[in-house]
Amino acid sequence: MRTFLLFFVSLFFTAALFGQITHSENFDSYPLGEGITSLDPEFWELWPQDPNANPVQDATISDVQAASGNNSLYLPGGQDIDILHIFGGDQYTSGTFRVAFDILITEGRNSYFNFQGSDLIPSDGNWVLQCFLRETGIFEVDNGQQIVFTNAFTPNEWMNIELEINLTENLWRMFVNGDCLGSFVNADENNQIYAMNLFPLDGNSDAYVDNVEFEHNPDAASVDVQIDAIAVGAVDVDGGIGVNQSDFFGIVGTQQNLELNVGNIGLDNIESFTLELEGPGISFTEDFSFVLPPQTLAPIQVEVPYVYTPGTEVALMRIRNVNGATDDNTCNNVTPLTLTGFIPDPDKKVWVEETTGRAAELSPIGHVYMNYMQNKYPDQFVGISVHNDAFGLDPMTNEEWNLALELLPIADFQRLVWTERDPDLLNFAENIEETFVNSAVTEPILSLSHGASFDPETRNLIVQVTTDFFLVAIRDNTRLLVGLTEDGVIGTNAGFAQQNAFSGGGQGPMGGFETLANPVPADEMIYNRVARMLLTPTLGLEGAYADVEGRTITHTFSAIVPDDFNIDNMSIVSSFIGQDGRSFNAEKTTVFEAEQNGLSSTIDPVLDQGISVYPNPTNGVANITLEFEQPKDISMELADALGRTIRLENLGTISNKVVRNFDGSDLDAGVYYLRFRNGEEITVKKLIITE
Repeated sequence: MRTFLLFFVSLFFTAALFGQITHSENFDSYPLGEGITSLDPEFWELWPQDPNANPVQDATISDVQAASGNNSLYLPGGQDIDILHIFGGDQYTSGTFRVAFDILITEGRNSYFNFQGSDLIPSDGNWVLQCFLRETGIFEVDNGQQIVFTNAFTPNEWMNIELEINLTENLWRMFVNGDCLGSFVNADENNQIYAMNLFPLDGNSDAYVDNVEFEHNPDAASVDVQIDAIAVGAVDVDGGIGVNQSDFFGIVGTQQNLELNVGNIGLDNIESFTLELEGPGISFTEDFSFVLPPQTLAPIQVEVPYVYTPGTEVALMRIRNVNGATDDNTCNNVTPLTLTGFIPDPDKKVWVEETTGRAAELSPIGHVYMNYMQNKYPDQFVGISVHNDAFGLDPMTNEEWNLALELLPIADFQRLVWTERDPDLLNFAENIEETFVNSAVTEPILSLSHGASFDPETRNLIVQVTTDFFLVAIRDNTRLLVGLTEDGVIGTNAGFAQQNAFSGGGQGPMGGFETLANPVPADEMIYNRVARMLLTPTLGLEGAYADVEGRTITHTFSAIVPDDFNIDNMSIVSSFIGQDGRSFNAEKTTVFEAEQNGLSSTIDPVLDQGISVYPNPTNGVANITLEFEQPKDISMELADALGRTIRLENLGTISNKVVRNFDGSDLDAGVYYLRFRNGEEITVKKLIITE
């Protein structure tokens, strides 16, 4: 039974066990403006100095805010404040321990604190619990493995936070303003406590702390819970994913269908209970009577959908009347759900690449979540699934595109490999969606649009990407990334059979993969957003915007689409890559949609008629004849069949008739393209080189 409790959460304390308070402090006896670590060095220390970083600063005494008395400890952002409240100099590993304090977060600001497990504090810390207090009025508590608590707080109001720990039983619980928020079991190596760390997150932090106290008792009560219902969390019904979430997001005006999970982590059956979900945008109450055995979950779908409104709302999921009374542990009977409605910028598209592969058993995670995002945000989400041929078994691998992701640091969302950033299934959805939302609401500095022309006989695809700058932006060291993706990819050989770690349902629902075999047979597997071709270099076309005058520029690319690619299922994807390598904006259109848009910068007839290439086909050596009545400044670009630039040459000012020699003897046999430009005028000549 104890093993099961380690995964879920349960706790039962006896308040009488706590001994004498070891230390308490309300800061009223200290002079204003002085640093607490110098005033009380026995219990307060600066975070250990890093010789390679700026020295950390002390937190000072203030009388601007106080939960009681006159003074408090002030923690503003932007000053490298980083301090430790030492719990008597001992590392506590058994008995019971309690720490409590009051904290006030200024409106629109944030803060942070954590608890350290020992005095062996490295530069990056060894916290056993940490709490982020967000600008949105939500705080999140995690223990390094998963988020264990979330709740809402009211800015500009004092909030009392209390942590009670039964170290002997390894059972932790947290109270906010006297109400038990929840309980959990920490990792064995984290079942200890030494100090509290107060650290403003960034320049937007602003908080006050008052009435800090802690106490330890060497004795601890045993845990004996017979009836214990737990509010586990909620699931997005439309996503088809059985992962409990605490944070949900949606475009204002859209609906969210929720499924609530109730668990039994006690020793006896649960036979009846009342389930409530109450919040500003939703109200659901229902009595249930059925047998819920120990160590099981009951999914319950809420009949009334939530309609998103602007901003973040908190709904409380609560369990009452367990077996007609109250269960033995009410600390886990309520959990908050945050529902954030947002309005995306109409010109913003979010570029998302994920690494995947049919030979990787966890790849269905990316497949399901990418489908989820595409279906939920079809007008804002530009998703690309980049297949990796690490095992030499995936026929959908594009080596060039895969190399691009290998070259990128795993640091930024908009050219980020999610499965490497966070392989934890429990946090996967929230990491994707929350970061997407934060990007989708930002106003871009430009927009991208596509035009195209496809010749079904030659399978030559001409793609034009037009960039419209809203502002005269910095364009040096920026790039343009353009590629082609394909939906509905299927195959008949074993190379298309997807390995599937979710077969049989042992890891819970995963978008239907739990009902499929391992591997999923090729004829039952459909791949979407497959990265097929890059029309620019792996990290984008360098210098794409260096010489732009005005606010609009059109780039033209061409490629021969292989016969086994279904052009009807293909899309053009493009992205403006900033100086830091991050995607600032993106666009996605099907090839059909781009053809409907046409070519905004069409082949110039004068330029086209004035240039000829012969002989063609050639063994590599050819003549280029250029003849114009009016002088033209001509540049020539040689590209391969995938649109990749091989050579770029300025032919200078051409007037009357000029013949230039072309030497392609170093080129492999195949189809190439010579693109000629005179300002915005363009023409493309196909060049065939034979053996």
